[in-house]
Amino acid sequence: MYTLEADIKAESVMAVLYAAKKYDVQPLVDRCRLFLKEGLDVENVCEILEQAVTFSEEILVDECIAFSKKNAAKVFNTDGLLGVSQPVLRIVAEKGFVEIDPLQCYEISKKWALKHFKVDKVEDLDPEKVRNVLGDVLNRIQFSDMQLDTFIDNVVSENILTDSTKCSIIMTINEKLKSVKEITINRFKEITGTWTYNGGRQDGISFTVSAPALLTGVILYLPNVDGETSGPLEILQGDEVVLTQNLTLKYQYGTQYRNEPLSTKIHLQLGKVYSVRLRIQGKTTYRGQTAISKPCDQFITIEFMDLQHGKSNNSTRLEQGQIPGLTIQVPDK
Repeated sequence: MYTLEADIKAESVMAVLYAAKKYDVQPLVDRCRLFLKEGLDVENVCEILEQAVTFSEEILVDECIAFSKKNAAKVFNTDGLLGVSQPVLRIVAEKGFVEIDPLQCYEISKKWALKHFKVDKVEDLDPEKVRNVLGDVLNRIQFSDMQLDTFIDNVVSENILTDSTKCSIIMTINEKLKSVKEITINRFKEITGTWTYNGGRQDGISFTVSAPALLTGVILYLPNVDGETSGPLEILQGDEVVLTQNLTLKYQYGTQYRNEPLSTKIHLQLGKVYSVRLRIQGKTTYRGQTAISKPCDQFITIEFMDLQHGKSNNSTRLEQGQIPGLTIQVPDK
């Protein structure tokens, strides 16, 4: 320690950091922090965060939270978060839950409670005990950002929230609906047939926005013959998948497309690239052509571009293909 030489290893770094702080060896403190920061990954960030909280290492706590925000979709899908203590889960909720959709936050909280109480099903949980052990974690979930039917189907049907809290959230959601305007952004001038799907190959398109908004749905072409196509739909922010849901598109006589509502609204931010990807199989659908590269409304302009993350190997691109548009909520000015 006095020679400033140390063989820092993953299994001992927190103990070395603690000793370096205790004896005020700042170069060694800095070296330990750098070692931990450079070694952060999706699998270990929650464990390191737990240790950082235990040793009151605030700088490292902030670095873990920053890493988790940047890689939210991956970190919040690992089992590491389920093993943290309640104080650490509360810190994650306070500083990190804003980065992911509220339904996923709620599901994570339930899984954590299941592990904490060592039960297999939500039905086996005592709602009052869950509320007590989660505490502020539940208060940090942005339930009011959910669509009303999503909140009713996934939260109201359970008793983890009190009845009065559920009613308050429903009222808030309804008030938000009154103060926004939902618009449809189309990206093609013409609709023709057909678009073929073989082996579930991926279609995708990316876009940016000129103003903050909420993405509420994706417009998709329907089959142009009797039958259906189905598969997963993904929404990405940058290269992170922020929402996945399964869809089924059925033939409807005289109807060429439909809006597929998203289970959770996606906050669209300036300076971010968003992508819609889908891998569907089944009957042929209608297709679009002759692109409107920057369709706009009086409230917002959308700039579409070829898929930026992953490959659109079923040939949807700016000039043609699937995904003819988006539904977006903007403030009703």
